[in-house]
Amino acid sequence: LFDEECIQGLGATELTDAIVGKMASAIAVIAHNHDIQTLVVAHDARPSSARIRTTVVKTLLASGRDVIDLGEVPPAIVHYAMQKTNTQSSIMISSDHTDHAVNGLQITMNNKALRGNDLQEVLSIMRSEQRVQGVGRTAKENVIPAYLDQIALDVMLALPLKVVIDCDYGSAAHIAPDLIEALDCEIQTLNHPDDAERPADWQLHSALEQLGQKVRATNADIGVLLGSNGGRLHTVTEKGRTVDNDLVMMLLARDILERNPGANVVYDVKFTRHFGPFVTQEGGRALLAPSNISLIRDKMRQTEATFGGDFNGRIIFRDRWYDFDDALYGIARLLEVVATASSSYDDMIAELPQSVSTPEISLAVDDVTRRKLLRELTAQTDFPGARVTTMDGLRLDYADSWGVVVNGSCGSSLSMRFEGSDAKSLTRVQTIFRDIIQKAAPHVVLPF
Repeated sequence: LFDEECIQGLGATELTDAIVGKMASAIAVIAHNHDIQTLVVAHDARPSSARIRTTVVKTLLASGRDVIDLGEVPPAIVHYAMQKTNTQSSIMISSDHTDHAVNGLQITMNNKALRGNDLQEVLSIMRSEQRVQGVGRTAKENVIPAYLDQIALDVMLALPLKVVIDCDYGSAAHIAPDLIEALDCEIQTLNHPDDAERPADWQLHSALEQLGQKVRATNADIGVLLGSNGGRLHTVTEKGRTVDNDLVMMLLARDILERNPGANVVYDVKFTRHFGPFVTQEGGRALLAPSNISLIRDKMRQTEATFGGDFNGRIIFRDRWYDFDDALYGIARLLEVVATASSSYDDMIAELPQSVSTPEISLAVDDVTRRKLLRELTAQTDFPGARVTTMDGLRLDYADSWGVVVNGSCGSSLSMRFEGSDAKSLTRVQTIFRDIIQKAAPHVVLPF
């Protein structure tokens, strides 16, 4: 049940009311020990989320904690509400897992996301059956109108655009259309959660293909997919071409650096090797970070970075916005850039430096294998001709290519990506990684 980022499991069978109650009771103990009286609580559109939220709220109230109940909203609205209500703690019932049958509790205490050992403390308290009791109060809040008004005042589009948004059966569907209309743009939506549940065989690449077809059919300027729980941003051009998120980050970084010369930009170890030099060329300072949005946020705070994000489409703006990842605000800022440009979105992307690359490749492995493999890979140093980075895994940069293997974002998995100046160099770096991974874990079947 315990992932590095959140407490998660199958919503219908593992996250039962009894288990969720014990988790919420343990969280209440931690809140009590840290003098935290009030928590913001919200849930996404997964089938099990509303039920889990009810149990969480009841347990917190019976533990003497006060609750600000936001209902069904994307994670960004939780962070926005924390800013507006001066509440530094929250529980979001959601999971970054692409399978909507998987759910979880994402916990923030005193403005810090609980992860790793912090989550193990929850497990320890559950086992000890510690309790706190009391009578808490609950208040329902709707911060969405204020959120939309603030974005509409902040973001100005030079021209109205035509936008297609795939809501991915998620809670962002209840906000995204109002956001786009507030920016005076025309919108069409796909895959609203009121229409159906997300298919069990959903795949990102297939969803982006469908989105691209819709964009072309409607002559839209851009297509946006708000992935999973509305926390991730993926795009396609007006020609239906899928855009990797490191390229989206290039466009946004250039725009931000025009107003903030010399600013720090934090980026994911899975980004193209062109990203760092591009940021330098645009007058910024590029800082590499692990492929984890919480660690990226930590590094941004440590370095007072203005902008940062990961390859999965989670983006943090500290320029004109708050210190949390927000895909909805990211859409607004990207539309502002596209609307201001003299060329189309597709042409803007085509002009950026890029090589032949793979998408993110996910490999499901058990936890023992994952830890053993990463430990053995990061212990190796003998890679002639390569610059070795052992941040969250292993990245090798050669003169004409690079590859990386790190912890995956969804449960027990590994994440890989490869890039070469041409198809031959891409194949070569994949072969290097195939050999070293299979040497460390011969039983693992690689998907490349």
